Amino acid sequence: MDKIKLSNFEAISSILIITISHSILTLPKTIISSTGAASILNIIYVSFIAFVVVLLISKLLKKFPGLDIIDISELLGGKVLKVVVGVMFLIYITFISSVLLRTFANCLQIVYYPMTDLIFIISLFIIGVAIACHFNFDSVFRSNTLIIPIVILSIIFLFIANTKHFNFSNIFPIFGSGIDATFITGASNIFAFGGIAFLYLLPSKLKNSNQFKKLSIISIAISSVYLLLTIASILFMFNPMSFTNELLPLYSAVRYIEFGTFFQRLDSVFLLIWILSFCCYLGTAINFSMSTFKKITNIKNSKLIIFPFVLVILACSLVPKDESITIFLESTVYKYAFLIFIIAFCLLLLFAANLKRRKE
Repeated sequence: MDKIKLSNFEAISSILIITISHSILTLPKTIISSTGAASILNIIYVSFIAFVVVLLISKLLKKFPGLDIIDISELLGGKVLKVVVGVMFLIYITFISSVLLRTFANCLQIVYYPMTDLIFIISLFIIGVAIACHFNFDSVFRSNTLIIPIVILSIIFLFIANTKHFNFSNIFPIFGSGIDATFITGASNIFAFGGIAFLYLLPSKLKNSNQFKKLSIISIAISSVYLLLTIASILFMFNPMSFTNELLPLYSAVRYIEFGTFFQRLDSVFLLIWILSFCCYLGTAINFSMSTFKKITNIKNSKLIIFPFVLVILACSLVPKDESITIFLESTVYKYAFLIFIIAFCLLLLFAANLKRRKE
């Protein structure tokens, strides 16, 4: 696991899986609730911001080829800063993984398994992914390359299959809840590009670190198109004013797909695809976490702590008492954690490292 080097496609898939997993859950509802009819315009706007951020990250990392943000932290502030930044990333990944896991398990329980205890559903995800990671960690990234094309094709199919149900008047008024909600406060919706967080940890895992900028841009471009199709599919089908009660927006859209009497109720097929993609997300998060933990502790084999780490995720996912708290953590706390830590703090750290390198 510790010597894994990613190909270009594996790296792109690993970044995309983050955005895709979040979009399956309440992300579309969060964006549409805040920007209303202007949700598509807002996605285009935040996609542009995401491109700027990625280009900035690529430029700041250019002077440190093959090094990720943990390595750069050590160059900037020694082992103390290295450990601090590493622990912050571990907390961030653990928090996001546990919140998304709890949300997804809640949705599965409500839709398909109302009589099943929530801890049982969560445990199935945790145990399965932990065992797969322990015995063959390479399979995580290979699985990403298999599932990503299927997910992207499925969202294209969803968009095309539901065109007969579209109400294009839902995009009016064009500025939705107002220019402020679309372009000023709406800029915070950049958190939809959650894969940006893993870009900081990616350079040391690449077979060719010189490809980092290219891979980052491709990842954000595909994420932008995917989010645009996702938001458009939902916005054209549901009135933004009455959309706030939808638990799984994409699932609600899938249930409208019909092709004669034979191809009906394709929601089970889509749900299977989403379960597989979410398992891939958990595996990717565990891999990056284990690599980070190894760097800040210098342990020889980070496989030894896979099971303790996933147990921490399990415990954290059970902390919220009800669904409303989980939704608040995903839609609000996650958003500001991303903006403060991933965008502000990490960029400032890279700026400081570049200034120090220039002086030297």
